[in-house]
Amino acid sequence: MESAATRNYATLTGVVVGVVVIAALYFGKEVLLPITVAILLSFVLSPLVKLLRRINVPRPVAVLFSVALALATIAGIGTLVATQVVDLAADLPRYQLTIEKKVDALRSATIERLSQLTSRFRSAVGQTQQGQNSVTQPSKGEHSSAADQAPIPVEVHQPSPDALELARRILIPVLHPLTTAGICRHSIHFDAAR
Repeated sequence: MESAATRNYATLTGVVVGVVVIAALYFGKEVLLPITVAILLSFVLSPLVKLLRRINVPRPVAVLFSVALALATIAGIGTLVATQVVDLAADLPRYQLTIEKKVDALRSATIERLSQLTSRFRSAVGQTQQGQNSVTQPSKGEHSSAADQAPIPVEVHQPSPDALELARRILIPVLHPLTTAGICRHSIHFDAAR
């Protein structure tokens, strides 16, 4: 029968090993990320290799053919993307002109209308204040107080983050190494099962 101290020691050892592994994965991600991508690529290519093996193609030839096909696919997609980027760069002046026109149209639709509304509002408030001042003119002996003329202080505060934003800020740095550890752990178990 195991004592409570032995179980606690085993639990503590497991936690320490987990923390060390996660820290190693986090700080070694520059090295481990390409390895993980290679393992995931091997999962993608494995069915093609198995298919070629069923039709009696030797394993080295099947692997080389699968890798060459994957590299050709990646190169084709890269070439397509590069061609699109070059076409986009060639058409950039035309796009820039179109974007400027859209921004000007948006500005005239929003900002200019907003400034017109603001000026109308100011004139309406000014007329209202003139009407009130003419009704309540202080007598010559009275002076208006400094509190009436002092500007109102305005403070701008950053809104406190909601629960979702707070959870995102806390959990993303924690979950990233855990997901990396989970991917590596899964690939190790998958390789061991073969």
